[in-house]
Amino acid sequence: LFKVYANVYRVLAVSLGWLLSFILTRIVPLPMLAWLLAVAELPSPNVALVDKVMLYVTGPLPLVLNLYWLTLALGGLIKVLKGGLKGTRKPKQG
Repeated sequence: LFKVYANVYRVLAVSLGWLLSFILTRIVPLPMLAWLLAVAELPSPNVALVDKVMLYVTGPLPLVLNLYWLTLALGGLIKVLKGGLKGTRKPKQG
């Protein structure tokens, strides 16, 4: 039985490894990055108003996108774990 599903287990192990590394590198630092963005004090004489506006408009985008990608990855993982992998054959009996 293990030989038949060996590739499925490998794919699942690689997927879980990727998801774990994604969470550790992209999600864990989010609170610190959001705090740094919120308390950023830019000196007025050295930074133009346009630059400040661009920082506060586009700065949160990576944070939001990382959370969105996490929900997609977890949703796909849950779908696979609940319904199994489509297209995998069960071994023939006999």
